[in-house]
Amino acid sequence: MNEGGTPYSPKRLKTTRWGTRAAAWALVAALLIPMLNWARVYAAETPEGGLCVHHPAHTPDCGFVEASLGSPCSLSPDTGLPEDQVYTPGSDALPEHVHDETCGYAPAQEGHPCTYLCPYCVSGWEWNNPEEMLAWNEDAKLWGLGLPGASESMPVTREMLAELLPQSATVSTLDGKKSEQALAWDLSAVPETGAAQGRFSVSASLPEPFALTGSAPTLSVLVEVGEGEVLASNRALNDCSFRAQPGTTVTKNDDGTWSMDVYVLSNATSAQLKEVVPSVLPQLIYGRGYSDASDGGFTYDPNGPSVPSGEPSKWGTLEIAWKTIPDDMRIGQVYSLKPSAKSSAYNWIINANYGDGELLLNVALHPIDVNQHTVPAANPDATVNLFDYWVKTENPTVATNGDILVKSDLHIHEEGDTGELAKTATNYSTVTDWNLGINRNHLLLFGDGMIHSGLWNKGAGSNCRYGQLYAGMEGIVKNVLAEDGYPELNLENADKILTSDKTSPEIVTVPGPDDTDVTIAKYQLIKDYALTGDHDGEIDYDGNNTPAGAYSSDNIQNLNQTVIETWGGNIDTDTESLQYLFDPTVSHPNKTSYTDVKGLFQIDDEGYYYL
Repeated sequence: MNEGGTPYSPKRLKTTRWGTRAAAWALVAALLIPMLNWARVYAAETPEGGLCVHHPAHTPDCGFVEASLGSPCSLSPDTGLPEDQVYTPGSDALPEHVHDETCGYAPAQEGHPCTYLCPYCVSGWEWNNPEEMLAWNEDAKLWGLGLPGASESMPVTREMLAELLPQSATVSTLDGKKSEQALAWDLSAVPETGAAQGRFSVSASLPEPFALTGSAPTLSVLVEVGEGEVLASNRALNDCSFRAQPGTTVTKNDDGTWSMDVYVLSNATSAQLKEVVPSVLPQLIYGRGYSDASDGGFTYDPNGPSVPSGEPSKWGTLEIAWKTIPDDMRIGQVYSLKPSAKSSAYNWIINANYGDGELLLNVALHPIDVNQHTVPAANPDATVNLFDYWVKTENPTVATNGDILVKSDLHIHEEGDTGELAKTATNYSTVTDWNLGINRNHLLLFGDGMIHSGLWNKGAGSNCRYGQLYAGMEGIVKNVLAEDGYPELNLENADKILTSDKTSPEIVTVPGPDDTDVTIAKYQLIKDYALTGDHDGEIDYDGNNTPAGAYSSDNIQNLNQTVIETWGGNIDTDTESLQYLFDPTVSHPNKTSYTDVKGLFQIDDEGYYYL
């Protein structure tokens, strides 16, 4: 491309130094053979009027009217506004009055939004890249051009890049129109003498007066030159459809797009919407993907439809992420969103053959009036304190992950709730993972995956046989509060197994794996009870790749020996009050207290409080 931004002519290409285009194709040949490269389209926003660099102030033509409540007439005996401009008080004391600037009257005025739709503000674009030289680089979140064949004797020059990069782009403007615009590339990041290796970010600009909006991606390409890391391979997923999350509905439209209604609080801010909306959108796409892409976020569906004979694709689901959520979302608007693959192992092209068109989800945001869903609270004559504890992270960056512990131990676990063992191992945490934050040097622990911390800390849960038969774990605290008025751990049973007599556990009869009744100790109804003791070594696989001795542990107790030793006390002579957890006056760096909380309860027809 020359300085004026126009492509080189074919005639000039034949006379350039050492054959620019031929050398360029030689450099990218190694990249193009194993890859399918597609131009990616960025969907434009729903057009809406407003101020921009081309319309910096409202004009009579744009229709904008600022809403006003008006003001009453100072001579009016009423507090409301008169219905017309003439006021007759009905008394000879005040003659007929016509509102003017002296009486202060101003009528209410309904507001109207700006209807100006800018023909130059670009909300989306797509490369016009007929040779399909570019690929999406997931790590850098940029378009990439890989040139692995460069060398000192054949460096990549600015002139070469100008031939390989797209010459134009089709832009979508806020007035809903599309047009092809030439691109002017800034290649100053590449040395004048060329480059044999390295990464260079180059960007393009549109001709004036076109300008990118804040939500439009930048016109940039990451150029990877030399023997560095080659761009991730592309994979195609065709015939795609969204899989809605439970409790949500996604509908396919006649034009091939999809629609979804999302209901949010009427006072939600743009920042809150950007956090909440992605959590309810579909997390999976169903479609036909390459059968060798199982490690790229694609899960094969063995019950999926048949594929044409000889075609190397299978039906399944692909985990997706939503990377095009606007920063300025507002209730009452509809946003056209495009999904991206969550996995970075491959560059997944959604609906690669575009036979069904681009996969887009039109999300309509509707308000929920919280007042219609609010009932008066029934506050009991009691003080309710709430507490928040954490081990490592008070405010995790991904709210759905919570305060998740590190998992540093592998063990075979129980599959289902009847004692059958899984074929593969699961990660669990150990003492180095849980002895942190609110747990440090204590016996009652918080966190996940703490299978080696005793029966009390592992817990049962309603998804195992023990949890289905019993209300909860037995005897964790004493029946009488300690002298400080707070619960106290029942250390007499700390080194036992649920019952006070370790040698004679309570026996129960329950259905076994083959639907026949089995007689076992009550604590054996707890899923993975055999792992609740101390860690007893890594998994050892035999020649058939099946677990050998992987489902076991030492010191299976209510609190195993490692937890007791980490606590540092003597279970026979010391005590462990839970005052540090439940007393709001006791501070802790991994604890937040909320005192005298109201509005939590309702009261039923029989006078009982409930949450």
